[in-house]
Amino acid sequence: MMEHHDQWTEIQNDLQSAAQVQIPRIVMTIDPECSYELHIFADASAKVYTAVAYIRAYDPNSQTYHVGLIYSKNRIVKPNSHTIPTLELLAVVLATCLLTFLRKTFKCEFARQFIWSDSTTILAWIKNSKKILPLFIERRIKVIRELPGVKFCYVPSS
Repeated sequence: MMEHHDQWTEIQNDLQSAAQVQIPRIVMTIDPECSYELHIFADASAKVYTAVAYIRAYDPNSQTYHVGLIYSKNRIVKPNSHTIPTLELLAVVLATCLLTFLRKTFKCEFARQFIWSDSTTILAWIKNSKKILPLFIERRIKVIRELPGVKFCYVPSS
């Protein structure tokens, strides 16, 4: 019984420490003189896939950039349900959904929009429309390609 009490006390202390963690978020007003870019990073592992959105604002008056986390989404994966390339593809699909949502939500025009991935396979699938892919993959690639005005870019895993 004493062993459980000590474990519970440790958990309570950890939770109190977690409450002290602060994650900076960008807080800004939309300034018509500023230009805004949307950068979404997509990634996957065997356990989860995710998309994280950042806004990059350039103020021409002060000639400064401000970057901040604005939104993120993730999905937990059932063990052994998909291959890593398929999960990377699902992460990019999640990123496109996130981008569509942010376009509707923000009351500004984004000068440029990027989706970043460390998967060269997925980026090749998006760019190459000649290769025949399995139906599951082809349907998701079609959804990704239908998104106008987005540049897909490679970011190294490291």
